[in-house]
Amino acid sequence: MKMRFRLVAIFAFIFSVFSTSYAQTMDNYQELLNQTDKMIAVILVLVIILLGIALFLLFLEKRIRKLEDKNKPIE
Repeated sequence: MKMRFRLVAIFAFIFSVFSTSYAQTMDNYQELLNQTDKMIAVILVLVIILLGIALFLLFLEKRIRKLEDKNKPIE
């Protein structure tokens, strides 16, 4: 439940960041990306996305390992 809430919060943050910059024209968009503060924000969002994917894969692997151990035949 907490994991789902965190994912929703992360996606809401990402959506709010991109929705404000999407309304800009292409020339303004290039200026926006050239500013140092905006580049840091873009890098931060990408790092958050990659960390979220990595954590999800670790969580998934843990659950799969638990299921495999549960269904392992007794010798």
